[in-house]
Amino acid sequence: MAELQLHLLGPGRVVHAQRGEIEFRGRLLLALLAYLAVESDQTHSRETLMGLLWPELPEADARNNLRVTWSRLRTRLGPSAGPPFLTSTRFDLRFNPESSHWLDVAEFRASVAAAEGHVHEERQACPDCCQKLTRAAELYRGGFLAGFYLDGCPAFEEWQFVQRERLHLQTLELLAELAHCYEQRGELKTAEGYARRQLELDPLREDAHRRLMRLLNGQGQRGAALAQYQACRRVLRDELGVEPDAETLLLYQQIKSGAHRC
Repeated sequence: MAELQLHLLGPGRVVHAQRGEIEFRGRLLLALLAYLAVESDQTHSRETLMGLLWPELPEADARNNLRVTWSRLRTRLGPSAGPPFLTSTRFDLRFNPESSHWLDVAEFRASVAAAEGHVHEERQACPDCCQKLTRAAELYRGGFLAGFYLDGCPAFEEWQFVQRERLHLQTLELLAELAHCYEQRGELKTAEGYARRQLELDPLREDAHRRLMRLLNGQGQRGAALAQYQACRRVLRDELGVEPDAETLLLYQQIKSGAHRC
């Protein structure tokens, strides 16, 4: 087991294997740790971090704040039994990628990348890729650093927004692949769960509404499938002021008439 676990998908949590969950007083410690951990493939100049977290302060004050925050962060994480978690030089700071740690964002990306890098005709039909995508879906507990913000730090906010959106979109796509994978296998209930989760993350995904309609109808829940069309229609009308597209309407009509077969 890794000595330090960093959970950044959903509300941020940091857990030490021996000491349990680490509490941070103030947001700056977690912000600095999250940024360095996610971007641990490179070192970061002190000037860059000062601009990220204290953009409005004079340089001397920002430099002192970084020194104090870095010291407090090292104290909160504590010593490591192996390579240190944090390393620094006179000019640069870094989260040590060689330290004994686990980062959910890193495992999420590695799982998705492994599935994407597996060359075959149809990834959804590959049990190994399906397993990797399932693991990534399990890791996604919510948006990146959900509920976390830093006032007056536009560069950090932009970085957090980019991370959140990228991971959010990746999750929507892998949930669609998993739903398709299990639908193709005939495991309709499992596929339904992934389709529903996709809609929880983005209620405007019309293709997910259609998939859920098909899956419900395929399980003999014709009334629920028709109700799902109405739910789709409501959310599109309320949020975008549009009606479902022709493909969705056709599916609804086929299910209503009993002509649609899975």
